[in-house]
Amino acid sequence: MFSESLHSYVHENVSLAERCWLRIGGSARFFAEVPSSSILTQLCREATAASLPVRVLGAGSNLL
Repeated sequence: MFSESLHSYVHENVSLAERCWLRIGGSARFFAEVPSSSILTQLCREATAASLPVRVLGAGSNLL
């Protein structure tokens, strides 16, 4: 689904609870933490091409 260059950043079925302030939440089908804006741009382009929604979490303080 994602190019070989992105495989090391994308993980499947990741719990979001440990990334939210209230420590509750379900899992993300795909989850990525990227080191640069260029990799984020590439990841968003590939996700959009695969019709996958993209959400930016930030610090997780506004998530349940």
